[in-house]
Formats: sequence, C-alpha cells, structure tokens
Amino acid sequence: MIDPRERINSPISDAELERRWSAIRKAMQEHGIEVLIAQANNDFMGGYVKYLTDIPATNGYVRTVIFPIDAPMTTIGQGAFG
Repeated sequence: MIDPRERINSPISDAELERRWSAIRKAMQEHGIEVLIAQANNDFMGGYVKYLTDIPATNGYVRTVIFPIDAPMTTIGQGAFG
C-alpha cells in the first residue's frame, strides 16, 4: 500500500505530527474531552483534517478523523467506486 503522504509536495514530519497530537491530547485532558471529531470535504476548508493527518480532503469527498484521547486515530474517506 502506498503511504498517502508520498503524494504530498511538502509533507509534515512525523515528529511534528507527534508534537501536535501530544498537544491536542493534553488540551483534551484539561477540558475533559474523550474524543475529537474533525471533518472536511475540500483542500481549502480542510484545515483541521490536514492538521491532524497531513492528508487533505479533496474533490468534495468528505474525510472524517476520529481522534480519541487514549487510542490511535481513525480516518474515514471516500472508497473506490464499484
């Protein structure tokens, strides 16, 4: 399987993604939030999804991120047609 980030011109480093996730989980803990859900359907308004995953939502297809405080995140996107 191809890593989707191989198609990104300027990928965010793993260290930066880990830093973001750590900061978000710390804020979630401080505010009593167990799960964060982000959703986007295009590159221009896909800031939260891109910030969390470095993978933009594209072409009007919805991409959803489920980001629990104590487990790996899940991303949901448009599957193949047919």
